[in-house]
This record gives sequence, C-alpha cells and structure tokens, in this order.
Amino acid sequence: MVGMNAGMFLGVDVGKTSIKAGLFDTAGPQLAAYNAYYPAQRNNAGWV
Repeated sequence: MVGMNAGMFLGVDVGKTSIKAGLFDTAGPQLAAYNAYYPAQRNNAGWV
C-alpha cells in the first residue's frame, strides 16, 4: 500500500442523512472519529 500506513484501518458508514468514519490501529483502539449530517434528497414528494 503505497502512501498508507498498513497498521491502521478506516471504517466508513454512508447513510441516508449522515456519514461516519472511524480510524483504528491494528491493536483495536479508536484513533479518530468523524461524522457529518446532510439533508435527505428526495426526487418526488413522499419518496425515501
């Protein structure tokens, strides 16, 4: 993996109204976390 630290893992969850990410080292501890919310997009009224 060029340019990346192989001793870390990045988890990303993209949902309907937010995105969340967590950075973990290989031993398990969480090193960083981030979340951002955004409005749900609907093409037509009542659609989810």
